[in-house]
Amino acid sequence: MGYSVVAGAAGRLLFGYDSFGNVCGKRNSPVEGAPLSGQDMTLKKHVFFMNACDLEVKDQWLGPTALCVSSCPEKQLDTLEEVQLFADINGRC
Repeated sequence: MGYSVVAGAAGRLLFGYDSFGNVCGKRNSPVEGAPLSGQDMTLKKHVFFMNACDLEVKDQWLGPTALCVSSCPEKQLDTLEEVQLFADINGRC
């Protein structure tokens, strides 16, 4: 944490961030070379990991993608379709 404070990235530890460099719950500045950075995430205060356990879902690997979302799922998402629907409704997709 000390390094983050000195380097100016303490907000990433406090609020979490998505896979595109946006800090959740904050208005972000664009990062050169990161086309999905610079998003206004003030209403999306939570981090949702598309596949927190890094498992395969129906023979498809989702990878460790993280999205800033307005709310977290209220139930376990068991299928790829459920994950995609949740991301479409609550994420930036």
